[in-house]
Amino acid sequence: MTKALPGKVVLLSLSLITVLFVALVFPVGAAHRDMDNIPSDTWVKESGFRIGPGGSGSSDVNGAQTQDVMRFPAGTPVLNPDGTITLAPTDFIRMYYGGINSASLHRILSAVSFDEGLTWTKEPGIRVSVIADEDIAYHPSVVPLAGGGFRMYIESLQSGGQGRIRSATSSDGLNWSRDSGDRLTNALDPEVIELPGGDLRMYFVRGRDILSAVSNDGISWTEEPGVRIAKGPPGALDAVGVSHHYVIRLPDGQLLMYYTAADGVTPLVHANGQGRAILSAVSGDGLNWVKETGIRIDLGSSGSLDAGGLLQPAVLQLSDGSFRMFYQGIISPSQRFILSAQAVPKIRLIDTISTSNIDLDSTSFSKQPASITNDAANNKTIIEWQYDSFSIGQIEDISFDVILKNPIPGEDRLVNHKLELLYTDVNGNPVRTELGPQSVHVLASAFTTSIFTDKTEYIANENAQIGLSITNLSEFGRTIDAVLEIKDTKGNLVTTVKNLTGLSFVSGETKSFQGIIWNTGSTPAGNYTVQTRLIEAGAQVGEAKSDFKISPDKSATSKIVSDKTSYSSNETVTLTSTVTSQSINSTITKPTAKVSVTDPNGSAVFSETKNLPDLLPSARYEFKSFANTGINPSGSYTATLEVRQTGEMLSVSSTSFTILSSLDQAKALSGTIIVDPGTIFEKETTTLTYTIQNTGNDIDLPAIQIEILIVDPDTGISLRTMTDETSLNGREVFQGSIIFDSTGLVSKSYLVVLQGITAGIIQTLASTGLIINPIPNNAPMADAGPDQSGLAGQQVNLDGTKSSDPDGDVLSFIWHFVSVPQGSLISDSSFLNAAGPAPSFTPDIDGIYTIGLIVNDGLLPSQQDLVSVFVNPAPEVDIHPETINLKSNGGSKSITGILSSPILSSFSFFTATDGVTVTASFTLENSYIDKNGNQATFTVPQDNYTGDDYVMLSDSDANGIDDTYQITLKFNRDLIISGFKDQNGKLKITKPTDLISTIIGNGIRIGSDTNLVISPPEVQ
Repeated sequence: MTKALPGKVVLLSLSLITVLFVALVFPVGAAHRDMDNIPSDTWVKESGFRIGPGGSGSSDVNGAQTQDVMRFPAGTPVLNPDGTITLAPTDFIRMYYGGINSASLHRILSAVSFDEGLTWTKEPGIRVSVIADEDIAYHPSVVPLAGGGFRMYIESLQSGGQGRIRSATSSDGLNWSRDSGDRLTNALDPEVIELPGGDLRMYFVRGRDILSAVSNDGISWTEEPGVRIAKGPPGALDAVGVSHHYVIRLPDGQLLMYYTAADGVTPLVHANGQGRAILSAVSGDGLNWVKETGIRIDLGSSGSLDAGGLLQPAVLQLSDGSFRMFYQGIISPSQRFILSAQAVPKIRLIDTISTSNIDLDSTSFSKQPASITNDAANNKTIIEWQYDSFSIGQIEDISFDVILKNPIPGEDRLVNHKLELLYTDVNGNPVRTELGPQSVHVLASAFTTSIFTDKTEYIANENAQIGLSITNLSEFGRTIDAVLEIKDTKGNLVTTVKNLTGLSFVSGETKSFQGIIWNTGSTPAGNYTVQTRLIEAGAQVGEAKSDFKISPDKSATSKIVSDKTSYSSNETVTLTSTVTSQSINSTITKPTAKVSVTDPNGSAVFSETKNLPDLLPSARYEFKSFANTGINPSGSYTATLEVRQTGEMLSVSSTSFTILSSLDQAKALSGTIIVDPGTIFEKETTTLTYTIQNTGNDIDLPAIQIEILIVDPDTGISLRTMTDETSLNGREVFQGSIIFDSTGLVSKSYLVVLQGITAGIIQTLASTGLIINPIPNNAPMADAGPDQSGLAGQQVNLDGTKSSDPDGDVLSFIWHFVSVPQGSLISDSSFLNAAGPAPSFTPDIDGIYTIGLIVNDGLLPSQQDLVSVFVNPAPEVDIHPETINLKSNGGSKSITGILSSPILSSFSFFTATDGVTVTASFTLENSYIDKNGNQATFTVPQDNYTGDDYVMLSDSDANGIDDTYQITLKFNRDLIISGFKDQNGKLKITKPTDLISTIIGNGIRIGSDTNLVISPPEVQ
């Protein structure tokens, strides 16, 4: 089968456009809301009702009637059924309608629709209620206000009184406030439209005729002389009266009015015989109206929702350009509904295509048709498009593709038998135009293709072998690509199996491809198609398909366990059943599970069947069954679980338990066990409280061994056993408790079983559950301490002691260098105590050292915290004088220390934030070798002298340019001399000695200088 060139029918003919335009100029118009199109004269009722009577106590319990509809934009407030207000996500339609409560009071309610008026949600509350002098407030007509907001005109009635028109205003369409006074008196059924100049016209009913009034402010109205639409002559459909009207404005500015007619002949439920049919009239100026022939909507048949009358039409143009009319249908005075009808399009375009060796590509329509009818008996397909109107210059592309079966190279095949245009002209006469047939020329290049699988049905994870044969029917050589694909029943691509590219064919050549493998894997069970598409020069020139099936994998496993291994008479056996789907490609639908218990002889003593939910692949379902041991004899019993799907057995499993003899001594024991708390975290403890009672008749139990087992329910293995013992005479009770430490058990659910052993007989007395949850853990927080400053060659101490863990866990520390200055040889191995909270390192050059800290609580690491160490060069130290004479009299009283550096930042550790004001305390550490060969060390504090407390800039090389920053310090000479004397005042040196002096500022050893110290001549 080859896809031929697209056959397209496009309405491009100028003559066609002209014909359509002439045919569609109707003398109609008018809009309560302006319309972009012209409604049809023919309306078809839609099934069901749009809004019906409410529930007991509601404001519309006796019916919904008299409506107005208008479209609101997205973002408009909407009342939800629960009374909350939300903003509409899209545009929507709001209907204001009259509701009748149980007291026959009429109020204005509202409802909203988000699907073009098909379904409605009532908004709670009352929009406009009756006031003191009213029994009825209904017939709403809503118009937007120029400055924003809305005004609603309503009919106001008092029992036995005269009708009036009143109004209310709203800023949001939900909350309405009454305007004072009457708009008109002795008037009913208000319908208000805006005139081109901005004034308003109201159409209203008086004496069974429709009249009008005008207003420039919407409050004060002036009646216009004359009757707009009068009731008809005797015998006419509107002989009794006209009312309940609705006006729309059409694109050409004319007005179209739909109104309710009463003939006084048809017996109707509604009072005064109103509601025989909905008719229409047209006007060019809004004052002079011409009734149109025919009925727009007729009375319903017996039993229908509008069999007792129909009233109050309201027309809405839908987003696709079509029209929907809402109207009131009446069954009885307390049964009123809001119904709807749709307009039938005025223009029909019908294409009749032969289906002889031709298929229609239903996915290729440029405009989706209204209907597609297959006439198999006559070998043809009928496609119909519908339009309400055509405007001048309008072009409609209705192109689509057809697929030619068994084409013959070079043939011209007729495709479109007949293309018809049907419409009604301005005089109401039907017009039919036939646009002529079309044909398709079949190219001389064609391929025949076949594709097949080695089987028609596969299981999951099975290799499907695909074969392919391609024959070039053309008289020319061709090069194509072949794409092999798997698709589901909807044509969706599942996978591409293979791309065969660059396949060259001579004329008439056939190529076959065998052994192409595709594994079904976990592809869902169902029907599939393997398809090959032939691509030549980017266009598809052929295809072939073959259907196959993947069968569902119906497999499952099951397990059944009892809550204890042995039971006494009249004790409940709790059976836990688990069913797990093992299928990888299908859902096990409507499975059933049968649980049965058989005695030692194989006779059933218990049986129940459950309907299980559908099981998705790998899904697991658990349920419980309860069987009572009753008075069944002692022995070993078997519980069996059978899982089936539609009668087919999927899985069988079983377990055994024992019913103990009442004659056994162990029968005399009963017990309880409580775990408190029943849910703990890993490594936490809980209390196991247990009681055992001797329930025998005067049977003493001198030795009872108690065992408490912690059992893994998945394996049935006891992981922990705790023991106790007691002796009980008749009816005595023993109570005990054990603190159980869960350390070593993984987090999951466990079974805690209480057993009593007497005379070698084990009896399970009670059980309960214990849940161990994983310890909650929060990540720790690293704190590498504040940024620091240091000097090259001097140790820097880091501080991570403020790191913390919200759970209080012990932390480990990992320090590492994130970055170091270029040229530095510092690495992570340079840390001292790198695994501790306070490591240190010695920077080797100037620059910024960035260090990262990560702490770990044993389960989680922290985020990395960074600390920066700013390292500057140390200033040079120069101590004067170069030679210090220890003579105590004569000479300078001070020793001068000068700190100098060409870089101001060298002093940042000793200055304020301005970088020059000295804030440090300095000391001078002095070291020398005394006459006995021992090293002597002493310190001298900085003199408190009235010198400059600033870093000064000076010219160090006397070249006239300031190039050195320095601090000048003074130290007491007498204190230095005293450092060379012992406790008796004797000098510790007897010859000239080197004195090594180190200046220390704020605890930082800045640098040293060596000077010569000489003693007085008498000691030299």
